[in-house]
Amino acid sequence: MSVLFGILALSDTAVPEEAESAIIEATRLWPDDRCKAIWNERWLIGCKHRFNVPQSPLAQQPFNSASDENLLVIFDGRIDNRLDLASKLSIDLDENTTDEYLISRAFAEYRTELGQHLIGDFAIAILDRSANHLYLIRDQMGVRPLFIASNQEFFAFASNQAALLALPWVDRTLDETWIADTLLACKVDVTSTAYRGIAMLPAAHWMAIEINVHEPQRYWQLELKHEHVERTDAEYIAEFRDLLFDAVRCRMRRISGLATEMSGGLDSTSIAVIASKLVEPSGDQIEAWSHVMPADNIGQAYPYADESTFIRSVCEMNPLINHRWADGRGMGIAASLRRASKVHSGPARSDLSLGSEEIFDALKANDIRVLLSGFGGDQLVTSHGSGWEQDCKAKKDWQTLRHEIWIRKASLTRRWATYLRQRLGLLDRIISGFRRPKPNRKIALMASGLRSDFARRTGYPQRAFVNPTRQLKGTVAERELDVIQSPHVVYRLEDSAVGAASYGVDYRYPLLDIRLLQFCLNLPVEQKLRGGSERRMIRQAMIGLLPDIVRLRHDKAGATVPTIHQKIFRDRMELIDDLNLAFDKGILGSFVHKEPICDHLIDMELSAPPHRVISPKFILRTCMLAAMSSGYENENKAV
Repeated sequence: MSVLFGILALSDTAVPEEAESAIIEATRLWPDDRCKAIWNERWLIGCKHRFNVPQSPLAQQPFNSASDENLLVIFDGRIDNRLDLASKLSIDLDENTTDEYLISRAFAEYRTELGQHLIGDFAIAILDRSANHLYLIRDQMGVRPLFIASNQEFFAFASNQAALLALPWVDRTLDETWIADTLLACKVDVTSTAYRGIAMLPAAHWMAIEINVHEPQRYWQLELKHEHVERTDAEYIAEFRDLLFDAVRCRMRRISGLATEMSGGLDSTSIAVIASKLVEPSGDQIEAWSHVMPADNIGQAYPYADESTFIRSVCEMNPLINHRWADGRGMGIAASLRRASKVHSGPARSDLSLGSEEIFDALKANDIRVLLSGFGGDQLVTSHGSGWEQDCKAKKDWQTLRHEIWIRKASLTRRWATYLRQRLGLLDRIISGFRRPKPNRKIALMASGLRSDFARRTGYPQRAFVNPTRQLKGTVAERELDVIQSPHVVYRLEDSAVGAASYGVDYRYPLLDIRLLQFCLNLPVEQKLRGGSERRMIRQAMIGLLPDIVRLRHDKAGATVPTIHQKIFRDRMELIDDLNLAFDKGILGSFVHKEPICDHLIDMELSAPPHRVISPKFILRTCMLAAMSSGYENENKAV
């Protein structure tokens, strides 16, 4: 990920020339291949350019197109619809045509409608220096972040918060509601950050900044269509397979080596196998990394599950996968959390690189700049089909409803209870009317270390009840649409982009390709699941490519990084030392109580599930907040 940054003067006050060096110094954790900025008293625009596609070295950013010398373009990401875009703009596309050139030509043609013509992962800033106008835009899913800050004199933007915090006029007051949301893993707001003075430009939005700062405008969203198209099973599967292969292919465009995450689950193994098939003509290999428990901890330490049998079966079937294990023996979790706090300028909400330093250090050492991930698949493209009963009910397809229930429910009592609940809708509504909201056990557990006065100030626990992560009503497609648009998806994309970029690595997500998402959202429910089998499309599309032991499995372990629990256990005394240091400085004590957290760490058992008292997420985020608050106290004595 390249680091974009810029400042626009909104008043007669000049942009300080020293802002450039301050930002570059503040972002030294993020490697670049070329760094350049242009300054005058009205604006500053610059890019720490990390080359990620073959054409990157040819584009001098800030990019100035000969077709309009007043436009300066800085760009982080990758454009996937290059051929289509070039055709619409009457450009002869060749291997030397840069994404930056396509963007500049497209902006000259479409102006604020630019986003409707781009597909890919991108954050873009375009300065019209003749008019002192600035245009910002983010990709549809929010893979590339863009932070913003403003006051009466200036507007600033950057790819990470560290760049903005280097500017003395940016308000560094902590946002207590954001901190509470983060500690309690409540996914609410897509624009707020740890600091009141910094916001996030939302995904699928653009904004224009002139003398005034205009509100962000949405330019894209998934569409829930209710069209009936007569197709055979084979036709649906063929189109799904084509879209899936294309989603992987366009994310393999790169300037150096390629790697992929690979657990033993359906999503990540499918991506790894497809990537290996696509490099087969060139004879290249791809690196695949798998998180596993150390051999001496398998069956002894939570989460117990061992995915290695499934992973080996995939590798045996695909010799172009150069497989590597990551067993968590690298950087300790305490050091990892301190580093993450610096990278994110506070707690990370959901950074996939956190706890994966062993992998990212190896990628950086071998100049591998692209890492494919299966994240996001089970949100929509390979969802488990929650809500299928509502689809049957809406169509009054009682035969299918009864058939699926009888396959899925082992207990005769549960079979009839589920069937009658859907069939007798009025009875279900009457029962629902007498129900009372149940306290969220997860919130209650995580809040056992939260100060009650802090909880009240930030609206908890009520705030958690009115902002559920997942919708519990609606058809399959309605629930899929709700969850794919949930803040928790973009949290992970934004944080993982910033974290991976600190190693010089691009995270790319084939299962979040917007063309694939749109197709899968509107699939008939019987194509998504049938005969008790969920995730039907990808299981059918991967016949002959994945071993059946993986393709047909329904028992995937849930831990993304299974070694986190053992890392916390191993480093718990160091974590306690860090917490004590932060509590001594004062600010952390206004958010959480030290004793229950430290007592929990002391009493931890390697073999016990971690969520009995306080969630690991609460501990990890509290420790990152501790690292942040130590530096915050030194720099903000008046707060």
